[in-house]
Parts: sequence; structure tokens; C-alpha cells
Amino acid sequence: MSHLGGLGARVWHIDLTGRSPGRQGRCSVSVALAPGGQAASGTPAVTVSGDMVTVEMRIPSGRPGLDLCCRIQAEAGDLPHLQRRVHRAVNHRRSGLVIGAMIFLLAFCGWVMGGDEGARWAVRGAAPLDGEATITPAAMCRRFGARPLTPAETPFLFDMLRLICQRAGLPRMPALYLIPAPYSMNAYALGGPAASAITLTEGLLRGLSAGELRAILAHEVGHIRNNDAWAMTLAGTLHRATAMTSLLGLLSLRSRGPRPAEADAPLTLLLNGAPAIGRLLHLALSRIREFDADATAMELVDDPQALVSALHKLEHHHGGTTFSTPPDQPLLRWLHSHPATGERVRTLLASGRSG
Repeated sequence: MSHLGGLGARVWHIDLTGRSPGRQGRCSVSVALAPGGQAASGTPAVTVSGDMVTVEMRIPSGRPGLDLCCRIQAEAGDLPHLQRRVHRAVNHRRSGLVIGAMIFLLAFCGWVMGGDEGARWAVRGAAPLDGEATITPAAMCRRFGARPLTPAETPFLFDMLRLICQRAGLPRMPALYLIPAPYSMNAYALGGPAASAITLTEGLLRGLSAGELRAILAHEVGHIRNNDAWAMTLAGTLHRATAMTSLLGLLSLRSRGPRPAEADAPLTLLLNGAPAIGRLLHLALSRIREFDADATAMELVDDPQALVSALHKLEHHHGGTTFSTPPDQPLLRWLHSHPATGERVRTLLASGRSG
């Protein structure tokens, strides 16, 4: 980005050489204001020159004629790691947009019901309760029929998890629980960085290799590190509040007395569709967080093939098919809480290619 210093504006430069665990390649970040000569779409552009990879992104700065430009440079051999970092940054941005859209939708329903005060009331009422999910052996047994695992029982599993958590920078390891279901292959993550648990089914432990199991653990740790449980709890609360507030808004429109039907028709249409729109946004957020957990897992184990192989086995176990079968009904994607396995595999394989 040769024009970064052209304005005499301050340029922030950060040298990240050797700071990434297990990596010694050169990496740097530069941020500066630059002339807004092109659209600031926020979409990263990747170029490769010699042994260096450059990722550039322009976003509006809020000042006329100026964009905020960010440039990341790294050795081409570190391209997969850089691609995953960029992918995660885009996912975080999309998550923020989806949650923002859910809040806007809820505020609109509240506004129809009671004006500005109704909008504030609706949004305030949707704040999730503080506190982590209750994770105790008794609670896990009641909820999942799970029992706690101990290091003496499965030392290899705890050794894997310990290394993954160290790379993830978690303040404490998640507790491990086993669901005695030999014919089920599933894993679940609960809680956030401060207190968490991972449950594994007996069938998953039996059906995956050590590398595949390590990748699945890294994926679940990714959910924990990214605090996805809190994000999805917030989205669920917003969705339920939208459904209730839209109903109150419809009742409010009907109680305003005789008015021309044409005047309220657009508001009625939007209020009727608000719960469905909120549900679609909720599902979209879930899919984004799954992609983000995949990208995080690759940072923690750096083995795309292991996660691809695990996804292959899980897809075959649950659906009797493999991810090589492309989905031929794109509209159905919007109704799923997880992205299609084939789509996840393509993203993982792309992130695993060297420059």
C-alpha cells in the first residue's frame, strides 16, 4: 500500500515476527488514513508477490475523502494461517451485522407498538441474563445423561485438550463429560472462557482417530474461546423478544380505531413477518459461528485434513452420505443451523493450501 504515508497522517505499524505460536515467519500490520479514491467495501484483497503475501482492506473512516486502510504482510509460506485470520475477521464482522439487524428488527417492532419509548423498552427487555451456564456433574447428568471424565481414565484425551487450550489462551481447561451412547457421534461445547465443558459421546470416541478427535476438540474449544454460547443466547433472546413484541405491535395497530386499511398494511406485513425474519437471522448467526469455530480449530491444530476427515465421518454417520454430494437445494441452507458439510470442507481445504 504505497500511498499509506502520502497524507502525512500517522501510520501505525506492528511487527508480529515470531509472535504466533510455532511460527517464525515475518508478519506485520500497518494501519493509516488514505485518500478515498475507490469504494471502501470492507472486503479484503489478497495479492502475492515473490515470497510475501499482502492483504489489504479499506473501510470508511467517517471523514470525507478518506478511508481507513489496513495492510497485513506475511511470508507466502504462512498464507494458510493468514487466510484463516482474514476469514475469522470477516466472520466477526458478519456476526456483528447479523446481531445488529436483530436488534434493529426488535426496535422497529417496539416502535410500532409505542413509539421511541416502545423501541427502548423492547431492546432493554431483550438483554440476556448475566452469569455462565450452570456446569456441574449433577446438571450435566440431568441435561445430557453425561458423567465426568477424569485424567486417569483417558489421559490421552486430557493431554490433547491441555495443549489445545494452551494455544487458545483459555484461562482454564473445560471439564470433559462422556455421554454413554455407543451409536451416537456428537460433541457439544457449553459455557465461555471462564467456565466451560465439552461433552463427547461414546460413539465419537470409538469412531474417530486420534488426529480427528484432536480436530473436533479444537473446534469445540473454538466455540468456547469465541464465547459462542453467549452470542447464541443473545440471538435467541432477541428472537423471542421480537416474536412477542411483533404480536403486541399487531394488537396495538388493531386498537387504534378505524383507520384506512392501506395506511397500516405495510406495518402489518412487516410485523407478521418479523418472527420469521428473526429466526432466519438467528440461523444465519449460528452458521457464521460454525465457520468461525472451524477457522479457530485450524489455528489450534493446523491440520485441515484431520477436521475434513472427521466431518466426512460425521456426515456419513448422521446422513448416510458424504460431503462429496453437493447440495442441490440452496434455499434449504437458510433453514439450517449449521453450514453444509461440503461448504465447510471447501473452506477448510482452501485455508490449508500453501502459497
